[in-house]
Order: sequence, then C-alpha cells, then structure tokens
Amino acid sequence: MFPTVSSAPPGYTVQAGSYSTFDAALAACPQTGTCTIQFPTGSWKSTLYAGNNCIARSDLTLTGAGIPHVDSDSAPTKLVGGTIIQPGLSFCGASNITISDMGFDDGPAYFSATGVATDGLSFEGATGAVG
Repeated sequence: MFPTVSSAPPGYTVQAGSYSTFDAALAACPQTGTCTIQFPTGSWKSTLYAGNNCIARSDLTLTGAGIPHVDSDSAPTKLVGGTIIQPGLSFCGASNITISDMGFDDGPAYFSATGVATDGLSFEGATGAVG
C-alpha cells in the first residue's frame, strides 16, 4: 500500500462553541496559515461588519451548522435556527475565503434593538470578488 497524499494545505481548526462571539473565535486563529472556524447552531455577535472594522485575514473558512430561516413568511423580522452572524461581516483585502451553512442577520428585530444596519456580507478590495 502507498500512503495517501493530501493536496490540502495544513491548517488550524477553531471550535467556535468555545467562544462567546464571532470576534473571539476569529482571534483564536493563528496569524498565518489556513484557519477553519466551525460554528454550532446559535447566534454569534460580530463587530467586524463595516469600514475599519473588517476582516483582513486571508485563507479563512467559516462553516456553520445550518442555514437559518426567517421567523415569518408574511412579516419576517429575524433569522431563526441554524448558525447566525449578527449583524454581518465585512472583508477588506482578504482572499481565499469560504463561507457555508450560515446566515447574516441585521433585520428589523436586530436593527430596532441596536440601531445597527449593515450590508450583511461585504467584500472590499478583494481581487476577483463577485458581489
């Protein structure tokens, strides 16, 4: 038998359930190399949603535990279920970002409680980014 060779780069995995906010989970990633953050079901607050408060770190994978849904089809006010980032995320100059199985919520319920509105998910200064 020959050994299995993986072409995937070595990386670091953070279990976000050990942290109270998105920002704290991101801070647990090493400064360089690939990092995957795995989020369980629940809501995760972030301050990294606009302007100078953005994520510049590259080689990042964010994996949630499921895509949330709106609380009401006729008059939605917030996301429920799955993994929710509040209010959203902004990336500035970062590359090699993968995001799956989560949602971003700054809907009416969040806005009325905080007064914060964002673009949900934004990428600025990224080469090859599709908006």
